[in-house]
Amino acid sequence: MALSVASVILTAVFVFGSASSWKYPDNEGNGWSGLCRNGTEQSPIDILYGDKGVTTPVSYEPLVFVNYDSLVNYNVTNNGHTAVLTAQNTCAVYISGGGLRKLYKLEQMHFHWGSEHLVNGQRFALELHLVHYDANYASLQEALGKNNSLAVIAVLFRQDKSDLPNIELKHVTSGLRAVTEPGRTAQLAARFSPGSLLPTDTERWWRYAGSLTTPGCDQGVVWTVFRDTLPLARDQIKEFQQLLMHSAGPSSSAEFMLKNFRAPQPVKQRAVYYQDPVEHTKCGAAVGSAPLAVLAVLLACVVLGRS
Repeated sequence: MALSVASVILTAVFVFGSASSWKYPDNEGNGWSGLCRNGTEQSPIDILYGDKGVTTPVSYEPLVFVNYDSLVNYNVTNNGHTAVLTAQNTCAVYISGGGLRKLYKLEQMHFHWGSEHLVNGQRFALELHLVHYDANYASLQEALGKNNSLAVIAVLFRQDKSDLPNIELKHVTSGLRAVTEPGRTAQLAARFSPGSLLPTDTERWWRYAGSLTTPGCDQGVVWTVFRDTLPLARDQIKEFQQLLMHSAGPSSSAEFMLKNFRAPQPVKQRAVYYQDPVEHTKCGAAVGSAPLAVLAVLLACVVLGRS
């Protein structure tokens, strides 16, 4: 069933809260209440890797991306907290494999500047989140809060030393001026594929159990953070920072969205896994197999494609 633009925007608002109900804390403390403060599996985290920390090696089959190379028309929405990308057509995009034992459907993409996840204490210039939900549910709203019901892919962007713009990301940044004010939606000028915003190397990544990174911080999210990063130019970061957000104060005046990241949360007792096919070759055969994973996803897509 096709979704109207209005219903897509309502979904984005549902996930990230209403435009004026909350704001990011002025410092890196956690200024939110409820599950955001009391939850035991909160995101983002500082991924301590190599000599600075311990990650658990895993050896899964490769991630399987379905329709990630399809060219899609996207709308961009300023929801008061971030820039959200939603597809205009009904071309369903899925992810599975790589230890994900379910088929997850891509709902939307959005950005954080600087990055929410840190690697050995390093914050990157930008982070893209690709939000998927378990395709056994009818919608993201229905899946929200249930165990392993959401799968979010995180892509980290670094400021390029040559300061050359990222051509693929330019499809997005070129449309941001049309949505400077909160609540605005515009169609991006050019079609592009969600796969064009993924790094070249999608076989090395970190995985952990976490949450959404905005109120109400619902848990049950399977996070996959790619180790490979993408470049972008300083001017592209500034394009995001020109977006306006609603103030949470009584004046409700707009101010620039100079940053929109949550501070790293305690890892506590959670395991952080690391997948690297080269590094883990000595571990033996991968868990599962890529051909079987692809077949399972494609069979599921045949069934789900009728909905």
